[in-house]
Amino acid sequence: MNAGPRQQTSSPSLGYQVNCSQYNRKGSGIACSKELKPICGIDHKTYSNECMFCLLNQNKQFQLRKLYDDKCQIECTNYSAICTMEYFPLCGSDGKVYSNKCSFCNEVRRGTLFLAKYGQC
Repeated sequence: MNAGPRQQTSSPSLGYQVNCSQYNRKGSGIACSKELKPICGIDHKTYSNECMFCLLNQNKQFQLRKLYDDKCQIECTNYSAICTMEYFPLCGSDGKVYSNKCSFCNEVRRGTLFLAKYGQC
């Protein structure tokens, strides 16, 4: 299963830069429409469109990047210090097999990891 459509302007392990300046409105900051064109951020969160991605990440200490256009295949919105023992292997972009979504998402939080495929690497 592939990770979705990707632009060819950057390495997928680093994601793709989003030009947020196009959404800035003079004097009012970022103004977004309600258009639904989901993107998957390198944080494995689905954003409704690029503008919302820019708006929600504008005050972060680091620049988030986009993995691909579309909903994330694996959503990493919750993290846990303790993961269950269930085995549903996920192959990360680092070439390591993670035993389940919990262990995968905990690693996503630490770096720029994305889902390479379901199952073994």
